[in-house]
Amino acid sequence: METSLGYIILMVGFAIGSFFNLSKRRQCDYSVVLTLSRMITILLTGIVFFVVAYIGGGSLNNYLVVMMGWLYIFSGIISEGVSVKGIHYFNGMTMLISTDKWENIKKITLNKTRYTVFNFSSSRSDKILYYALSDFNGIKAYITKHIEKHTDKDKKRIIDSKS
Repeated sequence: METSLGYIILMVGFAIGSFFNLSKRRQCDYSVVLTLSRMITILLTGIVFFVVAYIGGGSLNNYLVVMMGWLYIFSGIISEGVSVKGIHYFNGMTMLISTDKWENIKKITLNKTRYTVFNFSSSRSDKILYYALSDFNGIKAYITKHIEKHTDKDKKRIIDSKS
């Protein structure tokens, strides 16, 4: 009985976290693309989780908890993006999507490579996000609009782009 309650609590917690992450994804006007390294991370995480469930006894409860945990991590990885509220990014500590508001962004760099590479620095983090190459001009205009809207006239934020 106590074990079943533990499984239920874990699964509900993972489900709530996944719904939170996916709600952040729905807010994004530009969502990240899955790079090869991200896909490998998702695949390896799934394999490790299922091996742990197998070693842990292979019961249906173990597999359900592992699947929910994997979905929780997967939802965080795919839910990064740019929205009206700011930049949503995957926080590895909590596995929940964090948001840096536009007024907290210090520096942004956009580069065109195989992807639209988006570097940003804020008071809380330094991150690199990858978007579709076709989104470069749209993201650049979107960011410029929101940074100017949320910047005091006496403050200057750096937006650098290389196309």
